[in-house]
Amino acid sequence: MGERKIVMQWSGRQRQPGPALFKVDARVEYRAQWRAFAWRRALALILLSGWAPVAAGLFTISRLSVHQPLLFTATILGWLGAAIVAVWWAGEFRCPRCCRRYGAVGHGKGRVNLTRGLFDTICGNCKLRKFEQAS
Repeated sequence: MGERKIVMQWSGRQRQPGPALFKVDARVEYRAQWRAFAWRRALALILLSGWAPVAAGLFTISRLSVHQPLLFTATILGWLGAAIVAVWWAGEFRCPRCCRRYGAVGHGKGRVNLTRGLFDTICGNCKLRKFEQAS
């Protein structure tokens, strides 16, 4: 489509490169990044929502028949640890357009907003809507 000139900056000086070596499409697709985000979020939500039933079930089995409290306690804590790591990993997703954390607490210019998270619909920095395909 159209060519764009890129301004490069090193140590305060700007340099205009020569003619573009390749054509840049003005319409950028973010399908792969949004698919990765959806996978991260789904994993985090499955692990987080599944922790309570799994913990209750393992506790019940441990008390009634198997009598392996250390094994089941380690399994329950391992599941909780995996859920916490998955939620953190989903929160570390970078916006495809601006490369800042898309929905993490306290991202961008020191502002802390406790309503930010996995369910944000717009990037707090560049205003890219969730699952938007073109910039």
